[in-house]
Amino acid sequence: IRAAEEQAANNDEVGEVGRQAREKMLQGNAGAAVRDAQRAFEKAKSPEERSRAEQDLRAAQAEQRRQQSVYDLHKQGLRELKANNPESAVMLYRQALDLEQSASGDLLQSSNSGCAVQQRSEATSLLHMQAICKAWIDGNACLLKYDGAGAQEAFRRCHTIAEQVSKVKPTEGYAGAHIKLVLGADHE
Repeated sequence: IRAAEEQAANNDEVGEVGRQAREKMLQGNAGAAVRDAQRAFEKAKSPEERSRAEQDLRAAQAEQRRQQSVYDLHKQGLRELKANNPESAVMLYRQALDLEQSASGDLLQSSNSGCAVQQRSEATSLLHMQAICKAWIDGNACLLKYDGAGAQEAFRRCHTIAEQVSKVKPTEGYAGAHIKLVLGADHE
């Protein structure tokens, strides 16, 4: 009887830690989800527990890799903007946004918690960064046509959008360090 009680308690604990991992993944905190799923996997004793914990761990690790890819594309996009290549940057931001938006569907399919996945602040930031790229492209085109007023208007749009994106709060635990835009020509 004691062994059965211990197994039941372990099942409950493994199930709770696994549920927490799935919830954290839905919230965008992939790092914490990986840690919780790893804990559940280590505590799992029965084949059913191990199988479920392994599924949770693999899903959390995949989400963490996806988030890191989005982060890396964002950093590449910033490098392209710094080099005055907004055409390249806008393509990188499109890729990052596609990856970020794909997460909502994937997470909803893997979730049994009934939680709705809302657009994360990272998607909002990526949309803003695309708008910056497009305004920058417009500004460069105006410069080529010697349209100073049009260029000034386009680059003002870039600045306004950059101010908006700098106010977006990142999702807690999202992969990669927070990138803060610093407005002004003297900054990277």
